[in-house]
Amino acid sequence: MASCVQNVVVRAALTASGALVPGSPLLTSVASMSAKEFVQAAADGAYTTARTAEGRTALFQAEFHASRLADSMNALVRNHAGATPSALPASIYVADDDAFAEDDVMDMLLALCAAGRDAMMDGRDAGCGAATGEEVPTRGELKVVVCLPSAERVAHAHFSSMPPVPSPPVVVELRPQGDVAAHSVEAKSTAWVHDRVVFENAMAADANEVICYAADGAAVEGLSSNVFVVTADGDILTAPDSAVLKGSMRALILDLADEEGIPIVYGAPNVADAATWRGMLISSTSRCALPVDQLWVFDDLSSSASATYTWSPLDPTLTTLQNAVNAHIATHSMPF
Repeated sequence: MASCVQNVVVRAALTASGALVPGSPLLTSVASMSAKEFVQAAADGAYTTARTAEGRTALFQAEFHASRLADSMNALVRNHAGATPSALPASIYVADDDAFAEDDVMDMLLALCAAGRDAMMDGRDAGCGAATGEEVPTRGELKVVVCLPSAERVAHAHFSSMPPVPSPPVVVELRPQGDVAAHSVEAKSTAWVHDRVVFENAMAADANEVICYAADGAAVEGLSSNVFVVTADGDILTAPDSAVLKGSMRALILDLADEEGIPIVYGAPNVADAATWRGMLISSTSRCALPVDQLWVFDDLSSSASATYTWSPLDPTLTTLQNAVNAHIATHSMPF
């Protein structure tokens, strides 16, 4: 019997502080769009991508995602308030005080996850498979994307089955940033999802990620990942907090590196040094900690790669970090 590939969207009305409106229902529906399409279609605002753990009963690094959503929304509102207050409805306009409270956002986030999980595991309630009799998938972790439009108090959450870990060889491209503006490191905004399309369109079909480098060669992060390289000295080199949008996996990797006694150097990896790197790792919600097998370096968006680097076997530092992250996911998850 064919599986019903099911994506679910949950919508909820929010109070000014980001809490669920008391008594307001959570509206659940089956969605045909993917998680990527969901974010691309979202109104300008904040978003985060999370994952479930422990058989869809817990949210990995829930505190991180609640803090990211609250901080991003407050930053976006402050930016509007300082420039064009009329861009926001008077009902949510704030001049000085932060509107979103992290505790309220946390409760909202966990409630959305419970509703989305239940809909994904019950095809009849979600309308998936009820008419066709198709089998509804009920196993495997979920990818959770939550969008909060900056111009209204509502939450949109998209749930889909977590994709499998990419099989080797994992290929990453280094491409010049060019005229595309770097995204804000203060807020995880849906605007970047639209800006990065030019790089996604240029990326080879068998590549997993693009890392953009600036005119000075600095390569601080990927389109949807944080970046770590192993230097010739065996240190882990990664951009400082001030230069990146800190991903949920990044802090965990840094903590685990410290526990394992792996030296961390904070600085932007530079494309000019790529030939000296002993390896690379990228991290994100879906990738966790993913070692890179091949690096392709490009001089522009259209030509062929000007240099290719292959790391085989993988540097043991990277496999140590990958295994440590996988082992810690359950212990850094909050039940819902």
